[in-house]
Amino acid sequence: MKNFKAIILGTAAISVSMLSSAETYLMDFNTFQSSGGYVGSNWNTYATPGDVTGAIQDNTGSILAGVSLEVTGDLGDTTHSGYFTNATGGAAWATTDGSLGNTQAVGDYFDSNSTGSPAIFTFGGLTAGDTVSLDIFASSTANSDSPRGYYSYSLDQGATYFGFDVVEKDGTVFVAGGAGQNYFNAFSYGNTDARYMNISSLTVGASGNVQVKVLQDPGFGRYAVVSAMQLTVIPEPSTFALLIAAGMGLLLTRRRLRR
Repeated sequence: MKNFKAIILGTAAISVSMLSSAETYLMDFNTFQSSGGYVGSNWNTYATPGDVTGAIQDNTGSILAGVSLEVTGDLGDTTHSGYFTNATGGAAWATTDGSLGNTQAVGDYFDSNSTGSPAIFTFGGLTAGDTVSLDIFASSTANSDSPRGYYSYSLDQGATYFGFDVVEKDGTVFVAGGAGQNYFNAFSYGNTDARYMNISSLTVGASGNVQVKVLQDPGFGRYAVVSAMQLTVIPEPSTFALLIAAGMGLLLTRRRLRR
């Protein structure tokens, strides 16, 4: 009996530990400025827009969770670099310790071109009930027509879109998102002030995916850009409840056999 009680306690402890765990996925779009490596390890790096397809690894290097990323629509490449020059540093998840020590992931980007059609990033392989957070970094240096556009997300395969929050590099909200889409200027927001976009504590729906739409400002006629993304996934809790139920089942079976 003591052994089975230990099993129950151990199962419960594992479940609590897993409940508090999270999977983190890091994406770098364009590798033109990547010769010096990346922040930490195990980034998903894409040299061309056509490479953005298939399973993605988490920051431990594992693909066992089965999360994937696909992009459709209008997404272009660029062969320029040095698009992040903010001397005060940036977001810690995208630049080493919030400094300029490692800017490979944010110093280049893919863009939505200027055709008026959006680029759609789809994170798939998620489970209904998962809790997800998503960060997007977009940066460009100054010129007369610096990239800017609209960024939004959907939990119902594009039927409804909502805007991201624009946050300071420390994560505090600068402009709150809401219904529709939110505006982001890659120079004044991303480069000069090192701000980025975030949405937190979303619950994945029955589709099992999260979509991100990137669209140039139609009135401006210039492209929108994406330098890097960070996806955080907390698995839905029913998986861990099954572990506890299995342990309880073992205990009940043992008790019946001893009678």
